[in-house]
Amino acid sequence: MKALLKKLGVLGPRRYRDLLENLSRAQTRGTQLAEELQLARDDVRTIKAESDRALRDSQSEVARQKRRAEKLGAAGEKLRADLQEKYERECRKLAETDQKRSRELEELQQRLERAETALALARETLMTVEVKLDILEGAANVLDVRTRMMSSRGAHAGSGASV
Repeated sequence: MKALLKKLGVLGPRRYRDLLENLSRAQTRGTQLAEELQLARDDVRTIKAESDRALRDSQSEVARQKRRAEKLGAAGEKLRADLQEKYERECRKLAETDQKRSRELEELQQRLERAETALALARETLMTVEVKLDILEGAANVLDVRTRMMSSRGAHAGSGASV
């Protein structure tokens, strides 16, 4: 009879209770799994939102750093150009100063040569004047000696006539 009831699909009370318990456990497990699935979906949404936000933040940080790098690059290039221009300007100034000093040195050398020539000429003239003064002094001494001799002869001659 059990076989006939089984063929007809009739269940016994024990089997029916077992099936109801299994069904209840399956429904409970299904509910738990549905809740876990919903929590997992929520977690995935949260993680996806956080990762999207982190990606956007990273992209904006990359863009900000890129703009900063471009600004720094432009500032560096401007600074390099300014320094290059200043270097060239200073080089020109130094070259001009060097040329000016070279001209001044040449002028000073020419003045020194003229001064040395004038000094040599002045020394020669001075020596000539000293020689002439020595000659004149010698002539004056000779004349003075002769004049004294003449004066003393005349004084001797005048005193001898009175004796």
